[in-house]
Amino acid sequence: MTQLHELSISGQAFLSKASSDEAFRERLNQCTSKEEAIKASKSFGIDITVDELEAIETALEDMALTDDQLDEVAGGGCGLDLSGCWVNTSGW
Repeated sequence: MTQLHELSISGQAFLSKASSDEAFRERLNQCTSKEEAIKASKSFGIDITVDELEAIETALEDMALTDDQLDEVAGGGCGLDLSGCWVNTSGW
């Protein structure tokens, strides 16, 4: 299980860019493969590998809450804002 703080420097840069740059997110959401995402990332100055993208996917999947966990926090906030970090990786 990979955690966000264990990601490579490139992986952390990728997530930082994805959370702060709408144009980068839009470009990534147009990608249909990891190879396209790598090329898109390079055009935004981030050199990332397939293995690093897979580590990011794993880390984000591991962060997903189950229905039971969502019920536990319903009505309260956990203080974690990833709203600007959504990248659709389902087509990769």
